[in-house]
Amino acid sequence: MAQAITTQLSALRPNDAAYFEQQFALFSQRLANMERLWDKKIEPYHGYKVVTYHRAWGNFLKRFRLVSVGEIEPLPGIPPNDTHTSALIREMKRQKVRVILVEPCYEFKNPERIATDTGARVLVVPGSVGGVGKATDYFSLLEYDIESLVTVFQLLSGGHHR
Repeated sequence: MAQAITTQLSALRPNDAAYFEQQFALFSQRLANMERLWDKKIEPYHGYKVVTYHRAWGNFLKRFRLVSVGEIEPLPGIPPNDTHTSALIREMKRQKVRVILVEPCYEFKNPERIATDTGARVLVVPGSVGGVGKATDYFSLLEYDIESLVTVFQLLSGGHHR
């Protein structure tokens, strides 16, 4: 996305193209450095299973090699019915899922009830910049989410990996 923005800005303002390219290069290097750090932090938890409030975390989970077992909302904006919730609880118990990811803008009644029934923890993680005060840009958003996950995974594993 950053490359596309750089290309478009350079086309709109050709005299500033070198500046845009320089800024893109700095961004790319910073992102590569941060990705190495994030990968190292989350690597011990590859394969850990989570449930999400709705299907918005697919790319994040795939990128950091975590596994989605299901969603509380079967479709975005559609509250779950009892049949869906019961099936999700059974699957969470069967697969020993201990973490439920919920964005701060959603209600917590269903996630907390499911957590109580399964022994899971509800982890509030923003999906976008500004979702929590510390998530002021893309880098701090990912840092916050990864640190939150690592902290809860460590807690649930008693400090041991796997």
